[in-house]
Amino acid sequence: MDKGFRCLSLLTIFVWSVSSFAATSYVVTDNNGGPNTISAFSLNTTSGLLSLSKRVRTGGGGGATIDAPLQAVSNDARCVFAVDTVSNDIAALAAPSYNAVGKFSNSALIFSRIVNDGGGIALAPSGKFLYGAYYDSQNIGAWQVNADCSLTLLAVYVPPLGINGNLGVSPNGRTLVVPSGSESAESFAIGSTGELTDLGSVSFDAGVCAPGGCEPTGVDFTRDSKVVLFNSIGSEIAVLAANVETSGALTNPQAWNLSNNTPEIGVGMSIFLGAKAYNGSGFLYLGFLGGVMTANFTENPLNVTFANLTSIDMTGGITVTGDILLVADDSSNIRSFRINADGSLTALSQVFDNNSDALSLSVYPNTR
Repeated sequence: MDKGFRCLSLLTIFVWSVSSFAATSYVVTDNNGGPNTISAFSLNTTSGLLSLSKRVRTGGGGGATIDAPLQAVSNDARCVFAVDTVSNDIAALAAPSYNAVGKFSNSALIFSRIVNDGGGIALAPSGKFLYGAYYDSQNIGAWQVNADCSLTLLAVYVPPLGINGNLGVSPNGRTLVVPSGSESAESFAIGSTGELTDLGSVSFDAGVCAPGGCEPTGVDFTRDSKVVLFNSIGSEIAVLAANVETSGALTNPQAWNLSNNTPEIGVGMSIFLGAKAYNGSGFLYLGFLGGVMTANFTENPLNVTFANLTSIDMTGGITVTGDILLVADDSSNIRSFRINADGSLTALSQVFDNNSDALSLSVYPNTR
């Protein structure tokens, strides 16, 4: 599940007037249950109260999927995209009605044939290109976003080490990073017309990840696009990172083992840098089956240390806006928490979405 995802989402996409965007925050989830829908919940950033604002059908079929970014929205909220796992397409919705303008697929691109697999999408900051990670077919689809928000397939790419369904585009729009299922992450340079050039991979199989390796999942970047970070699936609870060169190539893979601080939680799912960490130093948040870990992050020198752990029944999707963290739990609830000064979390509010099998949530407007 920018696990996007990256993650829980605040969106103004279902507000009729663009002028109202600045006044309200929204949490949006691709529901992926039965006939698929996108739900938007308004968020009171003082109380943490969540209220359903709008729900629209994508026109496709949902279904359980891995925690990958299942929805994306353009910076101007003109276009919204959602993964329809079961009907194997990407739905495009356009302002001002946000009715679906089409469902886009290709026979070479398959999200999932079985439950709990699927894949995610990531939109370039320019809003011109959308990338899909297709778990079943183990490839990447590059799509052009047209003026009416419809999609045109540009090309299909096959990462040599495979994919796990997560992906992310750097804030400068120049690099696509794709975690693989083999303890590594691949990067691609994004060209001016949306084309991808494979730049190779880095492996997380040394240091604290030896001897079995750490499998990266979830993707987030620092604001300057110079560092990419991952959560880790596997026996070791770890934060993984690599430097992103000007070319987009990944170098200097590192890992920080935080297992000693995490006895109650399970598989790692998502990662999200808070605003201060995004800018170089502050808290980062890791979503697991069973809880949220807060860690201290510094970009220079690159370092991660444990701060706090909050046990929560959840599927792993997280996002942050200001001092509020939002999670999707395993019973279709979206929950808000206050982030305290020490990084610990205090429960504020929750809303039950009976249309939701929410694994991925995103934030709009992005306040980082």
